[in-house]
Amino acid sequence: MQRITKQDLEGLINMISSRAKGKYYVSYQCGGASLRQLLNESGGTSDVFRCGHIAKRDLYRRMEAFIDGLDCEKK
Repeated sequence: MQRITKQDLEGLINMISSRAKGKYYVSYQCGGASLRQLLNESGGTSDVFRCGHIAKRDLYRRMEAFIDGLDCEKK
């Protein structure tokens, strides 16, 4: 299996941002990563998957599924 990098996750962020309303970013902490949505101008955020910081590979797979769901919604 190929190693998942920050660049891989950032590439998916670009795909999500082009399909979904709202600003998204990846938060990195304690060796894990989390997809966050910026909720307001004051800096409030939400953990999209409500799972905290997880392994990059796990987050990558969840983000791919999220993109698939966004694509299905548009059909």
